[in-house]
Order: sequence, then structure tokens, then C-alpha cells
Amino acid sequence: MEDDKKILVNLLTTKEELKSLITECLSAIKIEPPEQEVEEELLTIKQIAVFFQVSETTIHAWKNKGVLPYIKVKSRIRFKKSIVLDLYEKRRGRRRLHL
Repeated sequence: MEDDKKILVNLLTTKEELKSLITECLSAIKIEPPEQEVEEELLTIKQIAVFFQVSETTIHAWKNKGVLPYIKVKSRIRFKKSIVLDLYEKRRGRRRLHL
């Protein structure tokens, strides 16, 4: 393809003209800015225990059994809020959590 050939361009322009030229080129090729990831809220064991109205020991047991997936932030255990809410929805309506 002829469009793939590289050419050398010497350009004498002002800073503002260069900015405008680059902006026009980028809009012409329709480059979309990357979507920013929304950081999900992370919860502590204590927060989850209060939410489920159980002891922190119970939350540790759920974590150890794999019922409640967790992540480590440095040396601290944290839980994604969306996962906790999903677990709550799945368990809602039961009198007791059967884990």
C-alpha cells in the first residue's frame, strides 16, 4: 500500500498551530481515550461482620472455606463490595447462612 510509506517532514510552526494540527489528526483517526477504571470499594472483615450481623470469626471461616473471596492489599485482607453484596443477595431470605 502506498499509504504505508514513511515520509520525513520538516515543519516550522508555532506551539499553538502544532497543538491544533495534532488535535485535528487525532480526531480524524477517531482515537478514543481509554475508559477509566472505577476503583471498587474494598471492605474490611469488621465491616462485613457488622453488615451480616455475625462475628469476625465467622467472616474468617467463610474466607477460609472460599465462600467469601478476598484480596490482599499489602498484608491486609480486603473484600470487594460487589462480591459481598452478591453473597448477601444469594443468601437473602434464608434464616441462616448454610456454609
